[in-house]
Order: sequence, then structure tokens, then C-alpha cells
Amino acid sequence: MPFVKIVEKGFETYNGIIEGVEFKDGVSQESMSQFSAERVGAFMKVVDAEGDHEPLGLGYRMANARTSGGQAPRPPMERIVRTKTGKKKEPVKTEKKVHYDFTKAELEAVADKGGITDLRKIADQYDVRGRSIAEIIESLMALKANQKAKDDASVPRPKEVEAPKQPSIDSLLDEE
Repeated sequence: MPFVKIVEKGFETYNGIIEGVEFKDGVSQESMSQFSAERVGAFMKVVDAEGDHEPLGLGYRMANARTSGGQAPRPPMERIVRTKTGKKKEPVKTEKKVHYDFTKAELEAVADKGGITDLRKIADQYDVRGRSIAEIIESLMALKANQKAKDDASVPRPKEVEAPKQPSIDSLLDEE
């Protein structure tokens, strides 16, 4: 936990608070965490006030690691371990196979018999909403058409087979 000295031009005599630590005449009055010191070092030139006045900041640390044969001047910062927040993960919804085995006439017959409430019971199975019978039937038929198009696209088409080449008349005449 270093004490930090600001050496940035114009801030050498800074008095105030940075990262929750009080500075007086450009020197921190309390030790800062390594993370906070390097964060301050990211936007202004600062050095370790104790010891060898080594520059602080991630950029300096990376440059030193590169020039000193891959050895970082100090150990890397520890990773923050997240704790569980208490939120439960929702189970992943698996796509259920839905059958679109209805026709427009059948839907209209259900609407005639039971009204919009019976039609909505069918529509709820497909997550279709609507304010009128016509709107619900139209949405269900559009959904059925979309699913049919997807099913048709997913069915592999048979490969076209080339017919064997017929010998030309000239080659047949030459053979005789």
C-alpha cells in the first residue's frame, strides 16, 4: 500500500482529495491501495513516495514488464471474486415442438361456438394475442405459414443427378 506523490506538472502542490485519500502539497497523507494508486497513475504522473520513487500506473508497469525480460516490477493485482447475489437463474427455455394442425375454417368454427374466449385458449398455446377474433385468426394463420416456410427450408433437397453424357454422333462414327 504505497504513499503517492504527484509529479504531474501543475499538480505538484495539489491539496485535496483523490480516490478518497487526502493529498497535501502533492503527497498523499494516507497509504493508497495498489489499485487506487495505479488508477491515479493512469491520468497523471505519480510516483511511490516511499522508497525508490518508482512511477505508478498500469502503463508504466506494462512497459517495465516488457523491458525487464517479462518480469513485472510488482505482483499483479488480485482478481475480484464475485459473490452470489441471491438471484436465481431462470431455466433455459427449450423449444417445444408445436403442431400447427388447424385451418382457418376450424378456427372460425371455434369462434362461432365459444366466442373469443375459446379462441384465446387456443391462441395462448402459441403465444398469440389479439383484440378481435379476426386479428387472432389472422395472427395464427401467419404463424402457421411462417412455421411451414421454416420447415420447408430445413428439409434437405435431393441433389440433382446429372444424366450420363451421350456420345456424340461423330465419336460413334469414328469407332466403326
